Amino acid sequence: MNRMPCNFNPLRVLAGVRRGASSARARAVIAAVGVVVAGGTAGAWAAPAVPASGGSVGPSAPSWVPHALRARSLVGVALWQWVALVALVFVGVALDFLLRTIARRPLDRIVARTGAAVPETLLRRTTRALGPFGAAVFWTATLRVLAFEGRLGQVAITAVGVFTVFAGVRFLYRLTDVIGALLMHVAKRTESKFDDIIVPLLRKTAKVVVVALGVVYGAQTLSIDIVPLITGLGIGGLAFAFAAKDTVENFFGSIAVVLDRPFEVGDWVVVEGVEGIVEELGLRSTRIRTFYNSQVSVPNSILVRARVDNYGRRRYRRWKTTLSVQYDTTPEQLLAFTEGIRELIRHHPYTRKDFYQVWCHDFGASSIDILLYLFFEVPDWSTELRERERLLVDIVRLADRLGVQFAFPTRTVHLFTEEHAPPEPHYAVPRDAHDDEARRRGADTARELVAAQPWRDRMPPPVRFEVDGRRVVSRGGGGSDAGE
Repeated sequence: MNRMPCNFNPLRVLAGVRRGASSARARAVIAAVGVVVAGGTAGAWAAPAVPASGGSVGPSAPSWVPHALRARSLVGVALWQWVALVALVFVGVALDFLLRTIARRPLDRIVARTGAAVPETLLRRTTRALGPFGAAVFWTATLRVLAFEGRLGQVAITAVGVFTVFAGVRFLYRLTDVIGALLMHVAKRTESKFDDIIVPLLRKTAKVVVVALGVVYGAQTLSIDIVPLITGLGIGGLAFAFAAKDTVENFFGSIAVVLDRPFEVGDWVVVEGVEGIVEELGLRSTRIRTFYNSQVSVPNSILVRARVDNYGRRRYRRWKTTLSVQYDTTPEQLLAFTEGIRELIRHHPYTRKDFYQVWCHDFGASSIDILLYLFFEVPDWSTELRERERLLVDIVRLADRLGVQFAFPTRTVHLFTEEHAPPEPHYAVPRDAHDDEARRRGADTARELVAAQPWRDRMPPPVRFEVDGRRVVSRGGGGSDAGE
């Protein structure tokens, strides 16, 4: 029988497909098929596919396959199988483009509906990973229809299986990040901060599970028996335990932190000399953003044993300071001034009303010192600073109304003379009526100061900052002296 001339060049077809394909994984599969076809072309066309014994080579072709494709073979594989393989590659690449185009729109719609700030690069990477995964699933499901025989069929099926596992792990890994970002957006809208810790942990755990399943399925695809590997780990368990001691401690430390909840995301904490805001709790370490804007990773195993000072859970924030007034201040002015400060504390919006101390408590080198000891009930440090300023300004106004002068370091030199008149008392003998009148005058002056202030009608809100056109509540703490 004469050989049939054929102008079919598989390399040209594959080269055209590679120029049109944008998926790196699809191009890799197409290149592999091109190498196999090139090898067959180099060996030229073989004899007719019917051996001398009269039997057929390879599986029986479907009835719709033309006789010319059934009668010949290339590198031991029926020609109709090569044609079907090239068609599957074309369909897989088309499926890649189709999935990326279709999946992006509903994904963008879900993100827009939730209002989550998912990075554009993450969405693009997720949809790009979906295309090769869909093509790989299609190839895995349809490649067995070709019924390749021998080593070539086994290699082809194994290669597609490994590619399917790799593409699936890559897609699920990206999808986990997208779902984690959506759940984190929902968690931030709730009052509880516990879900702010759980969501990142679940996201990282899901990634570990995805990678572990990918390794298991990849080993099965390559016909690698993992049972001896697990048995070997059991035999060398002691050495493995010593090697993974820190990792195990950190993992169980993260579980202990989740169960015990010594802090939450956004809390101002001090751990082993590290002070800052808790940003994230991981499987191995906890990340703290210091007030110098650096990030410190504290191993979770340390958190189990360390003393954690959580400033974020304070109901009240203490403030202790000293007000110094001049020595020429009269007793009536001192009594009026201290009572006026107490009245300011009783009326200010964020001050603790059931416990405070305002007393003349010491004689300084150049002043009479007044102790000011009170607490603020505020949600953050910025609001605390604002309320400190509000109270201090009112104290200055009160001192001005009462004629009290604040002292500053001075030194007065008195020249001693032998002849001098006996000193005369400047102040009268104190009586209860005089002291009560002085205190009443200070309280009335303080009430006059706060009567017309705008915060009397409406509670001032916490301090907010403008960030990208949005008003954001301050989460930060302060320096090491902010608690005073």
